[in-house]
Amino acid sequence: MEKNNKGFTMVELLAVITILGILAVLATPAVTKYITKGKTQAIETMFKSSYEAAENYMMERNIIFKTGSQVIALSELVNEQYVEPLRDPSTKERCDTNANSKVTVQADGVTAGGLVNYKYIVNIKCDTFEQSRTFPE
Repeated sequence: MEKNNKGFTMVELLAVITILGILAVLATPAVTKYITKGKTQAIETMFKSSYEAAENYMMERNIIFKTGSQVIALSELVNEQYVEPLRDPSTKERCDTNANSKVTVQADGVTAGGLVNYKYIVNIKCDTFEQSRTFPE
């Protein structure tokens, strides 16, 4: 009688499933870490590009003031093409259309040479976060 040796035994299948399970358990935290790190970097990039856009906006319009502050809406910076539309890294919804997403430019003192230093406070409100950063750091 001829034996049919096509296919896998139950032990072989269980061994493969066990190995795949172990690999999944080991890989999941690493993948989660990289996804979280990517979202954090995306948020930091949004802040930096918003700051640079506001700085360029001020320079190109020759806006100079020695006291007080000025608020620039991020939607205006997007409409004027100083920065690409800002999207929440988690939901992909636009953040720049929110009224709380803005850059506040404050006069931060005058140097001995008469130059004005500015502090840029970038506030971004998205679906999953609302944060502020101050530039220059």
